[in-house]
Amino acid sequence: DKCHLTTLAQDGATINDCYHQIQTIPQVPPSATFILSAGGNDLIASHSTVAFNSWIRCIQAIKQKFPLANIAVLTLYQPTNSKYRTKRYTDLIHKWNHLILTNSSQYHYKVLRADLALTEPSDFVYDIEPSVTGGKKIADLIKAV
Repeated sequence: DKCHLTTLAQDGATINDCYHQIQTIPQVPPSATFILSAGGNDLIASHSTVAFNSWIRCIQAIKQKFPLANIAVLTLYQPTNSKYRTKRYTDLIHKWNHLILTNSSQYHYKVLRADLALTEPSDFVYDIEPSVTGGKKIADLIKAV
């Protein structure tokens, strides 16, 4: 069983950047699986979950371009660095993840629980980025799809 992986991730990208990225996706098999990891940079920039509606529109844009595709989304993980362990960030991440979980059946996507996988300081580098260990945990979540 062959797997082809294309990564469109860009450092610092926000949900609005995803719309352009969707347009650059080449033709894929109709039942391709898309993994969406978005929202963290929006939370850092705005300190609110108002971008969640844009996130839902991003899901819908993928479905419009690729109607038979499977979509899996990563929840936001909570970095262990104290800079991002404030009540404000913790509450926002919790609220965002709750929205991801409660909207999954309505918008037909699978949820990959990065928030439950990346929990150790060794899972991170540069305050917020997944380390090799954290990256492997995310890869294992994706591989399970």
